Amino acid sequence: MHVKIPLSKLVASRKNPRRVKPMREAHRRLVASIRTHGPMGTLTVLPEQDGKHKVIAGCRRLAAMREVYRHADDDPLIHCEVREVDGVGAEGIALAENFAREPMHPLDEAEAFARLAHVDAKGVSAIASQFGVEPKYVRQRMKLAGLAEPIKQAYRADAIDTGAAEAFATVSVEKQLELWSEIDGPRNAGRCDAQRVRAMIEHDWIEATHALFDIETLPHQAVSRDLFCERVLIERAAFFEAQAETLAERQAELLDDGWNDVVIAPRGDVYDRLMRMDRLEGEMDDASRARQAEFDQRRRQLEAKLEHVDEDDEQAADAIYEQLDALDAQEIQLERAATRTYSEADKAHGTVFFVLDPDGGVQTLYRSPRRSVSRAGGGIPRLPNPSPAWGAGRNCLPTR
Repeated sequence: MHVKIPLSKLVASRKNPRRVKPMREAHRRLVASIRTHGPMGTLTVLPEQDGKHKVIAGCRRLAAMREVYRHADDDPLIHCEVREVDGVGAEGIALAENFAREPMHPLDEAEAFARLAHVDAKGVSAIASQFGVEPKYVRQRMKLAGLAEPIKQAYRADAIDTGAAEAFATVSVEKQLELWSEIDGPRNAGRCDAQRVRAMIEHDWIEATHALFDIETLPHQAVSRDLFCERVLIERAAFFEAQAETLAERQAELLDDGWNDVVIAPRGDVYDRLMRMDRLEGEMDDASRARQAEFDQRRRQLEAKLEHVDEDDEQAADAIYEQLDALDAQEIQLERAATRTYSEADKAHGTVFFVLDPDGGVQTLYRSPRRSVSRAGGGIPRLPNPSPAWGAGRNCLPTR
């Protein structure tokens, strides 16, 4: 028998087989759904007893509705089905409902979110609020909507997992199809895990975070952006070609500025030379020097405070040491980010190294010849001539 029963007269049955409480995230989603669409489905209840109906199927919805209508002026009527069953029958109904319930496939969620974004022109925050999830969750799901059709089909058929699907979604549809063909997806989808897909992408593509050049100057097909441009990949050959051109321009500028030598090379090629040279400190910019002074003052304060901590109070001492460690980390970051100036004398005998990392990163190091220590006194030693790969006007950027 189907009837409408006031919410205040509904109570959860103790026969519910769900002993572990639903995660708070799942509860928030249900609350958001009911706020947006109203109560969905019918609760299964037992006949009225002592003025109440016990809910044997739909207890999660009951809890969510209580939160939604907590401050309502009226007592909403809820669609219910009254079932006259004994305790064993009630538990069986509840078990069947919980066992049969299946979450949506991530791809179904992705396409649903994408439709709301493109058709209803809803933003990520609005969609997240509607479904009771975090905006990050919506973004992650919506990326899957950009999968190439063959990969979507494999994902729906459980031939690949969510990790592999998300890895594919980081590149354009055209590149996805190339990877899928290279893997021979229809036959080898089961061996197509996320790690393998990422490795294949990284073999031909590089993260744009290390680019020293303007990405917009590259051909469209050489750049791959995900749906929200949170990750930008550049075709490997195009990346290193543009990176080499930019470094060559900087090399020429530094030589014109008076530097004795400017070297562009992988770390392994210049490691020995770097070890035989001294670091050129240069002068920090005014803002960095002021910040450095603040760090010094704060360090002295913490050290003074540490001296007055009781020897047995390890907790207080540890707290101060943690602050000192954090201060050290901030100081290291400042050292790396600070703008430095160098004297003409420094430049006259100094060398700038653009040290290349395999991932496309470039570290800039400033060095000067090491002063020899001998009985006859100091002096600047003569170094062996560098190899052609180290010379000014040359670079050693890898092409693959």
